[in-house]
Amino acid sequence: MTYQKVDYRVVTHNACLLKLVRLLAKTAGRDKIFRCIQYLSRFLAYYFSTIGLLDHSRLSKSVSGDLSFIRKAFRFLKPLEHLVSLGKVLDAATSVDPISRTVSAFRDSTFIAYLFFDQVMFFKTLKLIDGKSFPNAAILSGRLWALAIGLGIVNDVKNWYDASSHLRQLETHKDGKNAEITHAIKSKKYAAKRKLLWDSLDLFVALNSGKLLHSNEGKIALAGTATSVMGLQDVWNAA
Repeated sequence: MTYQKVDYRVVTHNACLLKLVRLLAKTAGRDKIFRCIQYLSRFLAYYFSTIGLLDHSRLSKSVSGDLSFIRKAFRFLKPLEHLVSLGKVLDAATSVDPISRTVSAFRDSTFIAYLFFDQVMFFKTLKLIDGKSFPNAAILSGRLWALAIGLGIVNDVKNWYDASSHLRQLETHKDGKNAEITHAIKSKKYAAKRKLLWDSLDLFVALNSGKLLHSNEGKIALAGTATSVMGLQDVWNAA
């Protein structure tokens, strides 16, 4: 019996493997993977509890909680990222659309506040902050997150409307030169629609996190899982 020699490069040079390595090398990539598992575990905890598998439910809930804590560590000092983003928005030329500029400035400011309370909860878990201090940190964090997403939705709607208006204008002047531009605008419109769906689902999760809605765990977890998959798809494509 003869054996064919296996070329190790089939594995080590595999395109998907190399892309996965690039994805895992970035904090955003690891965060999106953990978020997907976190919300899927949260859904499984709800599902197992409904069919009486309480041990499985507790295990899934524990996994979800542990991953939530790990993701808070990933967000350490992330407010600085939004502070820099806020500076760029404020430095933008006055020719930039004033609505988008104002909304983006408020959105970054709100994200900074949200992430401050998110970090407070992280340090409380580490017992670096007294557990009795900031008793409403979790609720405030959820509500500020919801507000930041809501401001993002304003920009999503505007981007969708602008792309639709541009397409209508191009349709009145159909010629070969506009084909490439039309394709680009359609891509922008699709991206705006997708982001609107994404932000709407995240808003649902955030409103429940801030105790402004009281939906069941199954719906919250499914919404979180859906947006996690969308986020993972984006970082995978960018890797």
